[in-house]
Amino acid sequence: MTKARKTAITFLAAARAEGFAVTVKTPTVVCVSRLFRAGDKDVFTDCDMAAPGVLGILGARGGSMWGTDGGSMGGAVALQTGEFRLNVSGVPKRVTEALKENRDG
Repeated sequence: MTKARKTAITFLAAARAEGFAVTVKTPTVVCVSRLFRAGDKDVFTDCDMAAPGVLGILGARGGSMWGTDGGSMGGAVALQTGEFRLNVSGVPKRVTEALKENRDG
């Protein structure tokens, strides 16, 4: 098993454990998202605390994280809409390819 595949499997298991859906947006950008009842600050806080650690498993280099997290106005949007999203760029292409291959497994 390659390192990229191990990373993908570990990431997907962690994302599922936290209730996140995973989207590979581009060859180097991955997003985790979770729907919740609008206004539920407890669930939003859980997402906000867990998502950076889950995305950190991917080993992104030279990229950034952005989305509807508590560090921006996006957090207010997430609370209003009930949708948390956090993206990370700089994910190695071999890892995103392994994610695509292992999403359902």
